Amino acid sequence: MFIVVGLSGFVAYGADTSKPPADLKRNYTTVLKDAMGKMLITIDYRYIGKRPQGNYPTKPHDWKKIDTDFYQKTLTNHTGYVVEFLTMETWPERETGELAIKTEKGMKKKSSRVTLDLTKMWRNNKVGPYSAWKQTNFYYYSRGKNWNVRHCVLTIKINGVKYKLHDKLVYIK
Repeated sequence: MFIVVGLSGFVAYGADTSKPPADLKRNYTTVLKDAMGKMLITIDYRYIGKRPQGNYPTKPHDWKKIDTDFYQKTLTNHTGYVVEFLTMETWPERETGELAIKTEKGMKKKSSRVTLDLTKMWRNNKVGPYSAWKQTNFYYYSRGKNWNVRHCVLTIKINGVKYKLHDKLVYIK
């Protein structure tokens, strides 16, 4: 029921002092439904705070020195089929520059808009029928920004059918 995910945090670089939109929320749920309106996947984010839960290291990301938003992320498969995550296209809403991605093999820096092959990046890119995985201390921070949104479009395969799910991760200073 629990899958360790290799992608554990995002960072974006830039400089800005504007305030976040009033409707920008840290706690939210993304839902994927099929053409008939049947719920397939939910991704639920619950804001933990500026500090991680439990004994969390400060390397490679020093959350004690860098303002960071921590979340608990729960992905639930509401179908009777295995859900396979194939790719993720990701980009920041408010800047360009490099994206630092923590993988199981260490930190990698990419351009601000990238497509990642999750079949190679994640140790296990599948979620079983009617099951979920939970990740605590999923984080996002944005240097020089008072707020930002990291967009992620996931390509998912369920019972031979491919779907696109537009997800996001919010940072507010």
